[in-house]
Amino acid sequence: MTFSWEDYLKLARQILPSIFGDIYEAKLRTAVSRAYYAAFNTATEYLNEAGPAFNYEPETSHKRIWLAFSDLDKKVKENGLRIKRLRTLADYHADPPVKVSDAELGIDRAEKVIENIRDLRSRPSCS
Repeated sequence: MTFSWEDYLKLARQILPSIFGDIYEAKLRTAVSRAYYAAFNTATEYLNEAGPAFNYEPETSHKRIWLAFSDLDKKVKENGLRIKRLRTLADYHADPPVKVSDAELGIDRAEKVIENIRDLRSRPSCS
């Protein structure tokens, strides 16, 4: 069975209510990161289904994935780049702290990306 990237989004949603207590900020950062990767991997799968396999290069792939949606769906591109900035903050920078609103925004944007990609998949040209 193929892994469902949307499970990362489910995990991010589950983490958010449990943020209080120990490792508070680590949970927020994890929620942002998992939400991002749900969107990123869903976007990567879509591009691979729609055309030649996307060549994954960790140094440049993340920005390239989102820019690839420039002509397909600008909302996917914009939301993807926004979550990418949040994820970079969450995964690589100790300051400033990640807030609940950052995690909520990351989850919200990831949900929108996945919803928009579902819409793209349902268009006749992608069948």
